Amino acid sequence: MPATIKLFSDAPRCSEFRARVLSASKRDNEEFDVVLDRTAFYPESGGQLCDYGTLGGVAVTSVREDGDVIVHRVADCSLSGEVDGRIDWVRRFDHMQQHTGQHVLSRAFFNTAALTTVSFHMGDAISTIDLMGGVVDEDAVRAAEDLVNRVIEESRKIVVRTVPTKSLRDKSLRGKVPDGVSQARLVEVEGFDIVPCCGTHVASTAELRAIKVLKWEKVRNASRVYFKVGRRALDDYAFKHSVVQQLANQLTTSVDSLVSGFEKTVADAKAGRRALKRLSSRLAVLEKDALLADAVAVGSIRLIACMLPDADGAYLAALSGELRGVGGLVSLLGSGDGTVVCVAADDVAIDLATVAGKIASDMNGRGGGKGRYARASLSDAVQAKHFIEAMKDDVEKQMQ
Repeated sequence: MPATIKLFSDAPRCSEFRARVLSASKRDNEEFDVVLDRTAFYPESGGQLCDYGTLGGVAVTSVREDGDVIVHRVADCSLSGEVDGRIDWVRRFDHMQQHTGQHVLSRAFFNTAALTTVSFHMGDAISTIDLMGGVVDEDAVRAAEDLVNRVIEESRKIVVRTVPTKSLRDKSLRGKVPDGVSQARLVEVEGFDIVPCCGTHVASTAELRAIKVLKWEKVRNASRVYFKVGRRALDDYAFKHSVVQQLANQLTTSVDSLVSGFEKTVADAKAGRRALKRLSSRLAVLEKDALLADAVAVGSIRLIACMLPDADGAYLAALSGELRGVGGLVSLLGSGDGTVVCVAADDVAIDLATVAGKIASDMNGRGGGKGRYARASLSDAVQAKHFIEAMKDDVEKQMQ
């Protein structure tokens, strides 16, 4: 099979072309691998995602490189003779922005913090580079961001050229040419960066529009930096601005005061939870006596089995704690949110946890515990009531 002519290499803006089908072989899953004499479809390679589009009106779902041949995966074998190819230009240009942006960002980290890029991954939503040679922190990220966005403002030209590998003596070359390559394809950001690369790139840094680092983390011996370029970065900003504005509106404050307003809300919520816990404990003490008055005798024990529709899981825990200290008592309490707490006094020889787990599972809920204590989460109050009835039957059997 002759080598495929790679139109994308010298003409990254080529989105429509005509080519001759050299082969179309069927795959096991009813898809077909199509090889053309020439193509503008970029294969997944060098960290860059492949192009999508159509060949003869048939969708291209993946593109890969097999030696010197580009293989297109399609869902129809009717391709033969000459076909028209059409690239999904929105996807292609996005990839051009992300890949060129990665070059600029990698050089910026090298220039500002002596950090070397050891890997690059382009995702459908977010891209990453792994850096080694130093510490990635807030200061390093801000310095790199400031530099890349100055380079964007300067609208520097991006030039792609192919030169004999043996002629490369430029110490400013970032990255090495793979072994065995006689002709090196170099991508140069004018006066800023030059690196061997086979990907597709924009013609000027102005086309990048913006580069934004989203987060960074330690991954083994490297630091992984997550970033977005161009339309992705602008869409990310628009989304986050909308979220921030909605939060500010909810807190009835300005965006500038959002952090302090949020901190106050969190502090108030914590104080409210502490106060609620104190009140719940006091209420549990009072309600304990009312429940004990309605307890029924089951063999040698007393049993409380009831629903408390207005309660929640936290209050059930507080109330069950009070009741657990009453000798000879088993309590089965359910709340309106579907929570059930089952406890037995230390002097009652009973296993609540095992049967609670089985009943909850049979009702598509979750349940568990240990020995005399069990807790279950059901879908609603109706299910909680059925759960208590089933537990009550089991307690009665165990006590008899």
